[in-house]
Amino acid sequence: MILLVLVLKRLNVTKTDLKRYVRQYDENREELFKSIPFSTYTQIMGSDARLKIDKLKDFISG
Repeated sequence: MILLVLVLKRLNVTKTDLKRYVRQYDENREELFKSIPFSTYTQIMGSDARLKIDKLKDFISG
Protein backbone atom coordinates (compact mmCIF):
# COMPACT_ATOMS: atom_id res chain seq x y z
CA MET A 1 0.00 0.00 0.00
CA ILE A 2 2.84 2.36 0.84
CA LEU A 3 4.48 1.91 -2.55
CA LEU A 4 1.16 2.24 -4.33
CA VAL A 5 0.46 5.59 -2.65
CA LEU A 6 3.97 6.81 -3.44
CA VAL A 7 3.60 5.97 -7.13
CA LEU A 8 0.09 7.40 -7.37
CA LYS A 9 1.16 10.61 -5.65
CA ARG A 10 3.98 11.02 -8.17
CA LEU A 11 1.44 10.49 -10.93
CA ASN A 12 -0.48 13.47 -9.51
CA VAL A 13 -3.47 11.51 -8.23
CA THR A 14 -5.49 13.82 -6.01
CA LYS A 15 -5.11 13.77 -2.24
CA THR A 16 -8.81 12.98 -1.98
CA ASP A 17 -8.41 9.84 -4.06
CA LEU A 18 -5.28 8.77 -2.17
CA LYS A 19 -7.07 9.24 1.15
CA ARG A 20 -10.01 7.20 -0.16
CA TYR A 21 -7.69 4.32 -1.13
CA VAL A 22 -6.03 4.37 2.28
CA ARG A 23 -9.40 4.56 4.07
CA GLN A 24 -10.69 1.54 2.12
CA TYR A 25 -7.49 -0.36 2.86
CA ASP A 26 -7.81 0.50 6.56
CA GLU A 27 -11.42 -0.70 6.61
CA ASN A 28 -10.34 -4.00 5.05
CA ARG A 29 -7.46 -4.26 7.52
CA GLU A 30 -9.90 -3.74 10.41
CA GLU A 31 -12.23 -6.41 9.03
CA LEU A 32 -9.31 -8.83 8.81
CA PHE A 33 -8.30 -7.93 12.38
CA LYS A 34 -11.78 -8.80 13.66
CA SER A 35 -12.07 -12.03 11.70
CA ILE A 36 -8.87 -13.92 12.57
CA PRO A 37 -6.83 -14.61 15.73
CA PHE A 38 -4.53 -11.78 16.79
CA SER A 39 -1.38 -13.86 16.38
CA THR A 40 -2.30 -14.68 12.79
CA TYR A 41 -3.14 -11.05 12.10
CA THR A 42 0.24 -9.84 13.36
CA GLN A 43 2.02 -12.45 11.24
CA ILE A 44 0.28 -11.06 8.16
CA MET A 45 0.15 -7.34 8.92
CA GLY A 46 2.72 -6.82 11.64
CA SER A 47 2.02 -5.31 15.03
CA ASP A 48 2.38 -1.71 13.84
CA ALA A 49 -0.04 -1.70 10.89
CA ARG A 50 -2.18 1.07 12.38
CA LEU A 51 0.86 3.29 12.95
CA LYS A 52 1.98 2.78 9.36
CA ILE A 53 -1.44 3.78 8.07
CA ASP A 54 -1.38 6.94 10.20
CA LYS A 55 2.06 7.83 8.82
CA LEU A 56 0.82 7.16 5.30
CA LYS A 57 -2.06 9.59 5.86
CA ASP A 58 0.46 12.19 7.09
CA PHE A 59 2.54 11.64 3.94
CA ILE A 60 -0.50 12.20 1.73
CA SER A 61 -1.44 15.40 3.54
CA GLY A 62 2.11 16.76 3.48
